[in-house]
Amino acid sequence: MSQQKEKCKRCNGKGKISCPGCNGSGEIKAYNESFGKNNIVNCSGCRGSGTTECGVCGGSGEK
Repeated sequence: MSQQKEKCKRCNGKGKISCPGCNGSGEIKAYNESFGKNNIVNCSGCRGSGTTECGVCGGSGEK
């Protein structure tokens, strides 16, 4: 008998969530001391994609 898996409630079955480091934008402001101003760079948490693997389901999308 096989059990049907449920969708993960945190990511709604997608396996990915909005990156908490950049709030899903894929970019963050980084202060550049050489120029004395903020620069926009790719978020290191999601590598610029805006999403990260769901920590609840491990990216499977299932509970």
